[in-house]
Amino acid sequence: MKIVYVTQRLPFGDGETFVVPEVEALLAAGHELMIVPRCSRDAVVHDNVGALLPRTRVLPGAGSVVAAVAGALARSPRRTAGAFWRLRRTRPRRESPP
Repeated sequence: MKIVYVTQRLPFGDGETFVVPEVEALLAAGHELMIVPRCSRDAVVHDNVGALLPRTRVLPGAGSVVAAVAGALARSPRRTAGAFWRLRRTRPRRESPP
């Protein structure tokens, strides 16, 4: 089974170590794991997360995302606008407070 863990910082920083034994058990059971920390600017401070680092994918920074969108708009404006429109329609609508 393929599993993606979206964490706040793990394996970076000093929190969320409670997840490590669970991840190790899933790996030992033969599952494929990817860890995606929302914040990855901290250093790796735990000794027991070395095996998680090759399975970690860091989210691109805002500058990289803006550059990729600008490139997509330059190459194919209609297609990119259509993709944004479809993506926008998948977001839940916010209801105004009563």
